[in-house]
Amino acid sequence: MPRVRENPLLDSDTAIMDVLIHYRYATREQLGVFAGLPTATVYRRVDALVKSGMLVKHPAYKPEVIALSNKGYRVRDKAAKTKWLSPAKIQQFCHRNAALIALREHHQDVQLYPMMAMYRNGLSPSVAEYGVRLDNIPHLLMVDDYYMRPKRIKQSWERKHKAPDKFFNEASYIKFRDQQLLETAKTNNAQAQKYVPDYHWNKKTQGIWVFSTDSNQVKKHQRFIEKERLPARVGIIAPLWNYSV
Repeated sequence: MPRVRENPLLDSDTAIMDVLIHYRYATREQLGVFAGLPTATVYRRVDALVKSGMLVKHPAYKPEVIALSNKGYRVRDKAAKTKWLSPAKIQQFCHRNAALIALREHHQDVQLYPMMAMYRNGLSPSVAEYGVRLDNIPHLLMVDDYYMRPKRIKQSWERKHKAPDKFFNEASYIKFRDQQLLETAKTNNAQAQKYVPDYHWNKKTQGIWVFSTDSNQVKKHQRFIEKERLPARVGIIAPLWNYSV
């Protein structure tokens, strides 16, 4: 039988697929925000991409959770991540998306650092921790959709990281940072300093944003932050679902 020729991808298709490469999971509404597309376009193109095998929908979620299929990753020339994670982790990713969208009300530029970028800087984010760039300033984002204890905020802020050796070569990293400091010193006609490695959120970022899906949790976090004098702000997001970690 002759091979059926597939329709070429539209610009909106590649925009949707690239969002899913970066964020892994998203609802249709979140796809629209991140891809900068009208809701009607997202609904139409997601249905078309699911039909063509580029995307998959998780059958258990309303609103639907969308992800790239093996075929979709292959077409975009990326390593596949098609195994569905646990319900709690899928929920966490989508609530993280909601927090990123909420941050746009406070910052003009909101960017999520890829996990690989975290590893290559010596960081190893734990559950509900994300590195974000807000108006070009690095921050720690924490997403509480599981009744997180407030003291976890301080623990995360001060915790020493150990990035996987597979992705992080400390000697090479220190050499690279020393070279950066040397070049900066030459530019400023100053004495070069040696890089002192320190793999903590409170050394790599300049503040914390904590978002929760529960208003009582928001109050608890705010009281704790004020008591501990942490450089943190708190926000609330609407829960999409209710799975516990």
